[in-house]
Amino acid sequence: VGAGEPCGELPPPPELTARDVAQLRTGLAQVLKVAAGAAAGDIAVWGLLSKFYTATGEAASAREALIKWSRALQGGPWRTDVAAFAAYAGAATQLATCFCAGAADEGGPNAIRDLSSARMQLRGIVKQTQERFGDTEDFQSVTAALARTEVALQQLKDADN
Repeated sequence: VGAGEPCGELPPPPELTARDVAQLRTGLAQVLKVAAGAAAGDIAVWGLLSKFYTATGEAASAREALIKWSRALQGGPWRTDVAAFAAYAGAATQLATCFCAGAADEGGPNAIRDLSSARMQLRGIVKQTQERFGDTEDFQSVTAALARTEVALQQLKDADN
């Protein structure tokens, strides 16, 4: 086949056994972990790792990856840069959603701590970016996540009393 010519039909994908799928998952997890841990690694890899863990049903690992992604973005220029704000707002919103889901499933003092942490993070985002980004969809997502987090936190506190 010459340059610019179509390649023709792709062969059908091979049939994968359960063992093949497990090996692919393990290999992909290892690649993502190495990429996330690299000194010059892209912060977005933590987001990909959290999505991978969510897709594979590893909620605790997904939660940890979300925490690391959110913390990594926290040091960036999200207060002034719209793209950085969108990334940080997305990570914080996903983390709050994760904490709300965990609180609904597990409850207890760890859930109260997690939701309080998410509430504090979201409040900080709202306070520091309302003037600059208050009219954006990402800002609206943050305020909606804050409202959901406050409701979940209050429900847990009421249940403990």
